[in-house]
Amino acid sequence: MGSETGRPLFAFAWWSLTYFGNVILASKVLAWFCLTLSSILIYKIGCDSGFSSRTENLFIALITLTYPACQVQVELSMTPYYMCYLLFFVGVFLAFQAERTTAWRHCVLRTLSLLSFAACFSHNAFLVLYFGFLCLFFGCLLRRKEGKPRPGLLPILLRRSDYVLLPFAFWVLQTVFYPHHGVYTGIHGFELTPSAIGASVLRFLRNGVYGQFELAFESAVLLLVAALVFIWIAKAIKRGNNPCFMADANRFLLIAYGFLLLLLTVFPFVVTGRGPTLHGWDTRHALIMGLPIAVMAVGLLRATFHRAGPELCRAVRAVMFVLVLAFIVSGINNYLALQARWIKDTSIMANLSKMDEFKPYSIFVVKDRFLLPRVENRYRIYEWSSFFEKVWGGESRIGVEPHMSGDWLIENAEQFSVSRLKLSELDVSKGRRASLIIERGSQANSNAIMSARYFLKRFVRKSTLADFVEGVVKIDLAPIEL
Repeated sequence: MGSETGRPLFAFAWWSLTYFGNVILASKVLAWFCLTLSSILIYKIGCDSGFSSRTENLFIALITLTYPACQVQVELSMTPYYMCYLLFFVGVFLAFQAERTTAWRHCVLRTLSLLSFAACFSHNAFLVLYFGFLCLFFGCLLRRKEGKPRPGLLPILLRRSDYVLLPFAFWVLQTVFYPHHGVYTGIHGFELTPSAIGASVLRFLRNGVYGQFELAFESAVLLLVAALVFIWIAKAIKRGNNPCFMADANRFLLIAYGFLLLLLTVFPFVVTGRGPTLHGWDTRHALIMGLPIAVMAVGLLRATFHRAGPELCRAVRAVMFVLVLAFIVSGINNYLALQARWIKDTSIMANLSKMDEFKPYSIFVVKDRFLLPRVENRYRIYEWSSFFEKVWGGESRIGVEPHMSGDWLIENAEQFSVSRLKLSELDVSKGRRASLIIERGSQANSNAIMSARYFLKRFVRKSTLADFVEGVVKIDLAPIEL
């Protein structure tokens, strides 16, 4: 699949995980490592740039780390994306470090930086975000150094033309040697109609920005803490200079740069008609959203309170801590929702395993009446086929929603009948049909309570786990007579 998508490094990343005994655990640890180290590098890069204070850099890094828009860290298929995420910031960090050295050390660091960028471009969103790095990089190089004249832009560009030419060279080489093919032929074509662009922009604003703040502050406790912090600010508003923010810095610089990063982040998705959802697999499109949101949030505080005094500075720090705390709580809730979804999936399979009389059936028309909060409730075709394969074996069964069970299924059955989707043996023309209705079971509860009970029974009261899992959902299967 990595080759067919034009991303051979993705295939290498998945292949390398097979060397670990527990591939799932290895992928989760690697995702955590990539996100954490990337945040440390963001802090270091901010300090090296000289455009923001240490306090600003700290909260930019923390907000980037905790921003909950991307909710698929536990997905094995996302591992290469997080590797590209880390490699991008490694490239930026090495580029700044190379400028502090000379001779062979400079050449080594510069080469490693270019290689890191080339590797991260396998996720093409970083190919566009790279121009945000170039703006920061050349902006730092153009700053007047003490006792020296301001350098000219043209000499700087010529001496570092490799950085400028890299994304264009990568795009040409990828297009020539690694084009999309197979089932991915023509994928991600441009959608430049006003309606498509508007819909994508709306998804980013609604799901990638507004929805994340709304979910983060839906807790009454967090709202109370936030209210107390703002009261504190109102009482401290009459103070002098503020050590929180960069002295003599342009008060609107961070907001402007954050907005530029936001445009570069959403551009490749908007022009191809894509955008994040509030929950589920498509939240992967918001992987990079944390950085521009963090820069703009800190920039907004700088623009508003850059002349505040020490007491207000403490209040501003409290505001940023509340924001980070809100995102952490939202991220925990998102994880509990994913855990509850897994418990529901396990319960479905446990119930199906006791209904072997439906093993000969091929087409299951699914009606899911047990919907979980903060999670994508729609099941994809390959999820149902994987459930059936795990329970009954074989690749001859498909689960579809009612509106897909008619002519649409017959017309599209051929493209689904592949081993990758666990449907290589599917024959819709001869298969028997059954309705599959999912209801809320007696053991169902809130996401947090179900998750807590699941972990308790899995690791402590192991003898009661099977009964608990089976009781989370209630399955009703019945033949459909044509």
